[in-house]
Amino acid sequence: MIGDNCSVNQAIGRKLDVLPFIGCASHRFQLAVNDVLANEETLLAKIHALMKHLSTIKCRAVLRKVTPLAPAVRNATRWSSVFSMVDHYTKPHRALQPMDHATISTHGIALFMLSERETAQATELLSTLYDFQEVTKALQDLTLTLIRVRRAFDWVSRQ
Repeated sequence: MIGDNCSVNQAIGRKLDVLPFIGCASHRFQLAVNDVLANEETLLAKIHALMKHLSTIKCRAVLRKVTPLAPAVRNATRWSSVFSMVDHYTKPHRALQPMDHATISTHGIALFMLSERETAQATELLSTLYDFQEVTKALQDLTLTLIRVRRAFDWVSRQ
């Protein structure tokens, strides 16, 4: 049985007299991805600030004129929100570039825009996050074995 440190799961494990807990695969994966993302914290903070600014009513109206995507902010407890945030940055970013300078500066968007180098870093990060997303989907497979979890974690640790 694969469990985690949740007291409910531990109580169920004791009542069922099952094998000792190995650890929650999703939780361990979350911790591994957090270690990888720690190197990109400055970039993620800038993207988060931009997304938060784009979430305001006026900026959302401007954004809606160029793309149907809404801004997404990250949630500290789920790495998938980082994936969503970076994904939602790279797609509207292409739509924000051709906007006129007056619109961008009027709504204060220019203060939060990332440089071309940072945008390239975000695109690279997104490709890594796509790979992590595939691992997350694999961890949700009903036929998952412990050896497949180990291989997935080994791959993430090499990243």
